[in-house]
Amino acid sequence: IRHCTFYGTRSSSHSQDNLYAGDHGKEENCYDGFNTGEWDAANSNGKTVYRDAIKYPYTVNVTTVGPGTIRTWAADEYDVTGTYPSATFSLNVTSGTMNHFTITDAGGNNIDLQGHANDWSSFWFVMPKKNVNVTVYFKADWPTQGSGTAGDPYIIGSTEDWNRFAHNVTLGNTYGGKHVKLTKDISVSNPAGGSTTNSFQGTFDGDGHTLTFNNSDWTERFIAPFRYVGGTCTIKNLKTAGSISSSGIYATGLIAGTKDGSTITVENCVSSMSLNSTGGGEDLTNTGFVGRIENVTLNIRGCVFNGRFSGCSITNTGLVAWMAPGCTVNITDCLFAPSSISSSSVNNSTYVRRDITSSTFAEILHCYYTEAYGWPQGTEVIATTTAPRRLGALTKDYGMVKAYEKGLQFNGMYYT
Repeated sequence: IRHCTFYGTRSSSHSQDNLYAGDHGKEENCYDGFNTGEWDAANSNGKTVYRDAIKYPYTVNVTTVGPGTIRTWAADEYDVTGTYPSATFSLNVTSGTMNHFTITDAGGNNIDLQGHANDWSSFWFVMPKKNVNVTVYFKADWPTQGSGTAGDPYIIGSTEDWNRFAHNVTLGNTYGGKHVKLTKDISVSNPAGGSTTNSFQGTFDGDGHTLTFNNSDWTERFIAPFRYVGGTCTIKNLKTAGSISSSGIYATGLIAGTKDGSTITVENCVSSMSLNSTGGGEDLTNTGFVGRIENVTLNIRGCVFNGRFSGCSITNTGLVAWMAPGCTVNITDCLFAPSSISSSSVNNSTYVRRDITSSTFAEILHCYYTEAYGWPQGTEVIATTTAPRRLGALTKDYGMVKAYEKGLQFNGMYYT
């Protein structure tokens, strides 16, 4: 048996065991894997070559994320200093702008590049003796309008604009120091932010518009329209509606997770989300505005939760779910007026989770509730269509919410 390669596996302890022909057979130039193939005694241009090329048996699975395309091909056997010749695999970017990529073998180990073009339009690596998985992440073509300043913000005017914005944030473009403005009511299902590092860190102005967010099958830990925020982040003048059903932990009407050391401001926002957490665990939580914060300063002003809680068996909170050590929370001129609650949760609070620690400070000023839910925080109010005599003077006009000395005005109703 000559010039053969066996790529499989075998197990034998027999005294006559041999790779191909047993104890009485004859083998010539036979191998048990790539990279130990035949060498030719002659040199071509000073380079050792194969007499008979042995083709590589493993595969490369390429996945692209975002708007871009890749062309791939396997090169001929390639000399690597200090090793036998090996197969290389090349990838060329044929459209789109690449953000980053991952290359791992079937065991999850990272594979180093052999080289790349100066502009990263192509790159190549030496194949291991395993299948390989390549994922290439492309940036979305956004923004297309605005310069990102307060006077000329980036514009989100469609579902596609949001999807591209959310995709870029998830890839790591935080838009820190930039201004983004919503110019229309839109419906979406993709959250912005993939981690505390890859989080939105700019200013988002809803301009009074509604972001309808629907996601019915989320399984990861955090889910909200803004899945992660950080840095010096402001979200203002925004309405959120729609529904979330999650088997994760935090189902939240605006922000789910935050980056440590951040200062976050939420002002003149309304959460009308229907929130349903179906998972298990001691941290299972529905909350109207912000999920988990740690070592964060959080300011919420002139905001309303009038959404719905259901399903969650542990904790429902109107505005803030979990404050880990080192947080300062200031909630001012807000209203908790849920449309309905159908939940058997046992650790509920009107505004913030009740088991705050000595290293956590939460101040709730001039805040109100229409339903004494769980641990009541703030002042109970009733709603009227006309201004009551004891409402007092206007103290702050947030836009959608107007604060008075002894109550609030929201959506044509007075709460006092």
